[in-house]
Amino acid sequence: MKEAARVSTRRGMAAVVAVVLLVMLQLLAGLLLSGGAREIEQRSMRLDGLRSFYAAEGAVNMAVRELMLGADEDGDGTVGGVSLTGTSADDPRLGPARLSIVAVSTSGSTTTIAAESASGAAMRRQRATIIVLGPAQIQVSGWEEIP
Repeated sequence: MKEAARVSTRRGMAAVVAVVLLVMLQLLAGLLLSGGAREIEQRSMRLDGLRSFYAAEGAVNMAVRELMLGADEDGDGTVGGVSLTGTSADDPRLGPARLSIVAVSTSGSTTTIAAESASGAAMRRQRATIIVLGPAQIQVSGWEEIP
């Protein structure tokens, strides 16, 4: 009889140990999944930031091209302006990013261009100062990201 009680107690302890191990494995799996989801979200935010950065850079390049050619290539009525109509409906897209020139100011032969772009939750602004030296000749004297 004592022998049967010992076997029963051992079986009960084995069941408790098995349940504890299963709970620990579930907790570990939950932590790994939540960490992976956080990493995916961070990568997505970084990707949106890069897309937005390069779209703003592309907008400045499009404006510089218009200034070099002295022509309004996109038909918004401003040489050096890319979608400078004030509405986002006609902004060009570079992949999922929307881009536009938000300000163009000219003083003599110096033109300052401010570009803005957005992709997902990320938004970037860049400013370039361009000196027009002659037909199809320009000098970029400053290019910076605006905080």
